[in-house]
Amino acid sequence: MESKSFPSVLVISPNSFNPYFGGGVTLTNLYKGWPKEKIAILHSDTIPSDHSVCENEYRLASAELEWKWPVSMLKRWQNSRKQGRDEQSTSSGEIEQVVVGPSRIEKIQRFLIGDGLFHKAKISSRLEQWVLNFKPQLVYSLLGSIPFIRLTKGVAALAGAPITIHMMDDWMETSYRRGVIAPYFRRQILSEGQDIVSLASLRMAISPSMAEAYGKRWGHPFVDFMNTIDVASWERDSRKKWDKAAPFRVVYSGAIIANSALEGIRDVCRAVAELHASGMKIEMALCCPDSFKNRYASELENHPSVKFHPPPEHETVASLFAGADLLVLPVNFDDDSIRYIRYSMPTKVPAYMCSGTPVLVYGPGEVASVQYAEREGWGYVVSEQGVDKLVDAIKVLAADDELRKRLALRAKEVALKNHDAGHVRAAFRRELAAAAGM
Repeated sequence: MESKSFPSVLVISPNSFNPYFGGGVTLTNLYKGWPKEKIAILHSDTIPSDHSVCENEYRLASAELEWKWPVSMLKRWQNSRKQGRDEQSTSSGEIEQVVVGPSRIEKIQRFLIGDGLFHKAKISSRLEQWVLNFKPQLVYSLLGSIPFIRLTKGVAALAGAPITIHMMDDWMETSYRRGVIAPYFRRQILSEGQDIVSLASLRMAISPSMAEAYGKRWGHPFVDFMNTIDVASWERDSRKKWDKAAPFRVVYSGAIIANSALEGIRDVCRAVAELHASGMKIEMALCCPDSFKNRYASELENHPSVKFHPPPEHETVASLFAGADLLVLPVNFDDDSIRYIRYSMPTKVPAYMCSGTPVLVYGPGEVASVQYAEREGWGYVVSEQGVDKLVDAIKVLAADDELRKRLALRAKEVALKNHDAGHVRAAFRRELAAAAGM
């Protein structure tokens, strides 16, 4: 396709283009094939970027995102102490072991505002020049907080470009709900959220249920775009036989987020441990970055049958999923988590569906991913909370080869219909081109 049919897009996101976390993976898959000279990203991510899709990036720093007082004062004090210790260590030749202060800052932030960024945003002279040099025809933003709302509006005004927003979870509903001064920021985010929704020339949501709900909430139409996948390339590596292995291998892959999936994952781990203790040959692999292993290994590796493993490389994801006997998609059942993820669609869903491995979906019936699996029949759904319910479900799935085959083939069918990259990327490009006035 000719480059002139693509608008020049400046992406504003907390996430970089990356193969590790949901937002980065979704960006990478939606924008794959975009002319590199016509895409740039402004982000605050700290993990390495994937430059296969976008090479022109600007990583936000303190010149653009500054801590607000009083956290800013503590941050300066912390840095001055660290500098003093470094100088002392250099002169003495000794290295002092100290506990550094990010956790202290996080505690103060949680006390003041609960969830949400405690930064103020501004456009530095360096960022201004970078934006003007790129000359975007469209600013596409994942938003995510008050600072990112303001950066999006400021950058779009500077470039004279229209705005497209893409909502991936219900962060406006859950942000700034706890903390002594959180109500002040909550009023701001609702007001500024309504403002940028009204200002946007195109509004996107991550699921059809989110698009419908947000259209009613904000009074403007939304279209839905979620993660996409090259179905044909996955078919080569997908599972073709459904006779179970020994041990029966259960796999979860991805991030472990406390307010969306942690409790659900914990229940699945307990169910696997119970089944193993009862004599079943079964094991569970949690394929996650080390940051999640370091944080949760003590509570999730509760039995020798449950182990953490490194996340798969991009080239090995398909074979990992196809090599499992059961993939699990767990979410939490508590009210706060439901409020946050009610309309979200996990990035891993299309890949799970294309793998040829049956999927066990565990979560409350009001969550979009659970509704999608139940409505389209691509997953085995357990919508009541309880380790005993999971034990029974895994027993059924492990014992019935035909059921696993039927679920897997239906998932592939739905993936081809709804998530194939050839169709989704073309529709995505058309929407952005129209939003840019092309």
